[in-house]
Amino acid sequence: MSRVEMSLGLDNVTDSSAFRSILKYYDNKQFKKCVKLCDQLLKRSPEHAETLAIKSICLANLGSLKEAIMLGKLSVKANLKSPFCWHILGLIHKFDKNQVEAQK
Repeated sequence: MSRVEMSLGLDNVTDSSAFRSILKYYDNKQFKKCVKLCDQLLKRSPEHAETLAIKSICLANLGSLKEAIMLGKLSVKANLKSPFCWHILGLIHKFDKNQVEAQK
């Protein structure tokens, strides 16, 4: 397990590979598959901030902006020190055309 995967707070190799798959689905713009895999990973570790953040940006791309903003804020609350979560929340606000919140 690499140092990056350990810093993500994933306990085992299965969760780490699932998170890598989530990132691949997101990069390939397969948002529905990404959300489905995020739900499976969140069943095992419901407070994993980075998975919540990825799920929120996927939901934003699918058109569920209210739920995406709620999940984005939840991911930041789960890990206040994660620049990844803050970045995703800013992207969601930018996607929502809320420039004031996106700059925070």
